[in-house]
Amino acid sequence: MIPEPFPPLLGGQALLINKVPMEHQKPTDDVLTAGTTTAAVELGSLAGCEFGIWEMSLGSMQDVEVDEIFVVIAGHGRVLIEPFNGHPARTAELLPGTIMRLETGMRTTWTITEPLRKAYFTPRLTPESTP
Repeated sequence: MIPEPFPPLLGGQALLINKVPMEHQKPTDDVLTAGTTTAAVELGSLAGCEFGIWEMSLGSMQDVEVDEIFVVIAGHGRVLIEPFNGHPARTAELLPGTIMRLETGMRTTWTITEPLRKAYFTPRLTPESTP
């Protein structure tokens, strides 16, 4: 079943981010732990960026990232970033209040020990900007 689109967040509208229902599905990325699921709800766009909520269940998966800034709202885990643009591999702890930037092409491994929910902001992809 394909989830219904969430209505866009309108000017002056407030939303309790931890109360937004999320419908989990098996991700298309490389899942390392059986049963790992993710969910996403797009809330709208602003100044050429899309913003929304993303959530991951317990488990591990790998991904190739796009440009993004996110803030962890709930949960706990870590993300390993493989060597990238001359920088060595590094790991970031993810807990409520963490803000992080990812860049297009980064290869990551997400290991989540408490279901993680984040608010994300990413440039709107167009056919010309798709890697």
